[in-house]
Amino acid sequence: MDESDIGKEIRVLLEEIGADSRFEGGLLRFRLKKDALEWDASARLLRGHAIFYGRYPFTALDRDAALLLCSKVNARLVRGAFFLPADAHPVFRTWADMDDSFGARKRLLAALEYNAEIISYFWTDMSTCGNIIRKQDFT
Repeated sequence: MDESDIGKEIRVLLEEIGADSRFEGGLLRFRLKKDALEWDASARLLRGHAIFYGRYPFTALDRDAALLLCSKVNARLVRGAFFLPADAHPVFRTWADMDDSFGARKRLLAALEYNAEIISYFWTDMSTCGNIIRKQDFT
């Protein structure tokens, strides 16, 4: 599948869950919610692939501690990975292979749901790390 077809499929899924989306800077951007949690997410569309990024709304002030936490969590994951970009907001990345249209919706939904589940599951770990880091900065 090409980028245009993948983008259409993702936009339909996002509309169904009530998430507005827009293209910006080469990414399809949207916001996700689960219970009381809310975060920014995006998708990079490549020929044959969709890559989803879930971005926590808080900043890791101690880069070394945040990288260590990302590494520890990555060791427990089966699909996807955490990383810490230059803006220091932890990000979780998943992907869906989109070589053909058969089962495309199922693969996209699985990658998006897994991303959301991991973001919410590790929310406390990531935010506690952030809170501890912030407290250390003020002591």
